[in-house]
Amino acid sequence: MPEYNEREKAEIKIKQNRTILEICEATFQRRRERFGKPPEMAIGIREIDTHIWGLQKQRLYVVAARPSHGKSSFLIQTAWNLTKQNKKVVYLSLEMSAQAIFERMVCNEFGINPETATFNSKETRMTERMLEHPFLTILEIGGRTSAELQAIYRIYKPDVIIVDYIQQVSVNGKRSKQEAIANYISDCKELSLAYNTVIILASQINRAGASITDGAAIDFMKGAGEIEEAADYLFHLRWIGKEEKDAPINKYQVNLIKNRFGPVQNFTLEFNSEYCRFGKPERKADEFPENKRHSPYGS
Repeated sequence: MPEYNEREKAEIKIKQNRTILEICEATFQRRRERFGKPPEMAIGIREIDTHIWGLQKQRLYVVAARPSHGKSSFLIQTAWNLTKQNKKVVYLSLEMSAQAIFERMVCNEFGINPETATFNSKETRMTERMLEHPFLTILEIGGRTSAELQAIYRIYKPDVIIVDYIQQVSVNGKRSKQEAIANYISDCKELSLAYNTVIILASQINRAGASITDGAAIDFMKGAGEIEEAADYLFHLRWIGKEEKDAPINKYQVNLIKNRFGPVQNFTLEFNSEYCRFGKPERKADEFPENKRHSPYGS
């Protein structure tokens, strides 16, 4: 192997950039492949997927909400929908147990209230679902440092990594939690690019951020402004029915307040907290037509 000095190494690196014609061809090819087709990795909520065309590899997504406002339920539903599309998903839970995460998935899939109903026959049917789509991994150990997150990718090679939630990362010798979060966020961005994967980070927000509905002020997240800076997409979740006494209890809003690749948008949804389910389901809880089961929208 020839040895290069620093100047030669720099020139070799710079020459790896594509020409404008190569960029042009790749861009148009991607547009041709996208037109008239469903997203490759759909979140499963039609309005949002149509606007951002599902999840894209090499991009960092942040989902922010106040505590107990549906943040984990939103991500759990997303993870399960991606799994049913045969995408490899690692759900990294830094707070809830793996069993609690899986229980919510069962409730979401079958329309079960975990407080008032038993799973009974649903246990066999959910096991069948998992055997059909064995692409989900739920971890409750590891992932609190950048090194652990990289190890998780090397072991599982996922299409999507979901971290719930960013404020639980380890300080690990850093001077403060804010510095630890900033470094973790930066490493997540680099990891998504280097490993050609999607990373979704959950973030808690301060009480002051509860009423924000646009991008005018987004410095409300607990921990670090680097979260907003590094994110390609930033979603602010609001459970309107919980915040406003006169609103229907299931009224929910997902505000896309940062979109590095296009316009921002607000989405009004329904949130059935009893079943941990978002959107407007077009099927009854216990019906599974064969021609609908693999659609992220149930239709």
